Amino acid sequence: MTAAHLDPHDPPRPAVTTLRDFLRIAWRRKAVLVVAIMVVPLAAAFFSLRQPKVYEANASVLLTRATATTNLSNGNDPTLQTDPQRDADTQAIVAVSPDVTAAAAKALHDPDLAGDLLDKGTVAPSDGTDVLVFSFADHDPQRAVDGVNEWARQYAAYRARLETGELDQAMRDINERLKTPGLSASALDELVGNRDALFARRVLATARARVIDTAGDATQIAPTPAKTTAMGLALGLLLGFGLAFLIEALDTRIRSGEEVVEHLSLQLLGRVPEPPRAVARHDGLVMLEDPSSPAAEPFRLLRTNLEFADLDHEHRTILFTSAVEAEGKSTTAANVAVAIARSGSRRVCLVDLDLRRPYVANFFGLIGAAGLTDVALGHVELAAALHAVRVDDATVFDVLPSGPLPPNPGEFAQSATLAQILLDLRERYDVVIVDSPPMLKVGDPLALCARVDAVVLVARMNVLRRPMAAEVRRLLASVPAARLGVILTGAEQDDAYGYAYGYQHGYAPRAPA
Repeated sequence: MTAAHLDPHDPPRPAVTTLRDFLRIAWRRKAVLVVAIMVVPLAAAFFSLRQPKVYEANASVLLTRATATTNLSNGNDPTLQTDPQRDADTQAIVAVSPDVTAAAAKALHDPDLAGDLLDKGTVAPSDGTDVLVFSFADHDPQRAVDGVNEWARQYAAYRARLETGELDQAMRDINERLKTPGLSASALDELVGNRDALFARRVLATARARVIDTAGDATQIAPTPAKTTAMGLALGLLLGFGLAFLIEALDTRIRSGEEVVEHLSLQLLGRVPEPPRAVARHDGLVMLEDPSSPAAEPFRLLRTNLEFADLDHEHRTILFTSAVEAEGKSTTAANVAVAIARSGSRRVCLVDLDLRRPYVANFFGLIGAAGLTDVALGHVELAAALHAVRVDDATVFDVLPSGPLPPNPGEFAQSATLAQILLDLRERYDVVIVDSPPMLKVGDPLALCARVDAVVLVARMNVLRRPMAAEVRRLLASVPAARLGVILTGAEQDDAYGYAYGYQHGYAPRAPA
């Protein structure tokens, strides 16, 4: 396993979206899902139950194709040549004419019915038949029944009047001609025959639209709490998942080791949990205070993984940095240094080069002790600034605290004096762990990367964000030091960590495959 290769012009590959990814997002945003799934159906049911009841009644009218307008010479009825569907659609429009609805309102002595029929009523052909279906909805079930039945009857009567109008006029004309004096017998017979034929046709015309089914009662169509609640549940699911994935898309935090590896193009060296509260409360290190505890096991595994990552190169000076502050960089560097020292095979030195906010001295009770800047100023020799820390009865490693902070840490990081100190440390020790400032805050880490052999990035779950990861990736691609990989802190928040952590404590630590 070698150090990761970075190309600043090669963007991270997009992750493959799987069912597991969707389920993971749904679980992470379960609060949004639960609220949407509960609130939307309940709101739908509440508003449905508050609606006034609405009843609907239906009546049916048959449209016959019998001829009633043929000419007196027994020609074909032109209506028989029309499309039945077109004729039914035409009659549906006729049925909702103001004349028909006004007649129904007048017959029932209900002045408001005409407008209600137009607003709340429908007339539509029944598919594949010559039947018009009249529907009328109202808050009063009896009014719905009476209104739709009278509407259908008035339409049938209106249709009959339209069909018989010409025939009545023709019969009146024949009756006038019969009164003409001096008509021959043959002329009288012809006129009487024509009148009888017209009368027969008039009888047929009155049957062109006939009510075949009247409403006996009305059916409640609203409100429908069960149906509305079911629709609300479906809408709640859609809304919940939509909001969950929208929030997820807007949330740029990186939440899993897989995402870290993808966005940084660095191999994952290990996951470490939050330190126990009892240890963190007084700035302790778990590798010093409770090295046999489960919380210390990830650092031993991390030590092994670092050895494998550096197997072919034997980098002696390794810089620990992060994207921003509060990612656990100093704690991780110190615990790793102790873990390496505990192996007993190498001489180890931990150096605090975070000259903005130094913290290494807090772990070992060295606040105010001589440090690196004292050596740089010539106040003490390097050996005098190195403080031995006992790990156990047989193991000691050295710590070089920061010392007094320089007025310009950026210039100090690029100084030849610091470079010489690091070279001296490289000669004295097998492994030098260097704690540096975060990369995205100041330029010190980039300058320090030119002074060390390798770099390790420390990233905290839910702190590192995608834009930050892209910028760190760009910066790391420009440094000359080898990039060994990334360490995740706060790993309890990583979905994959629970399995990995349990596995580590069920078996002896092993190097990653």
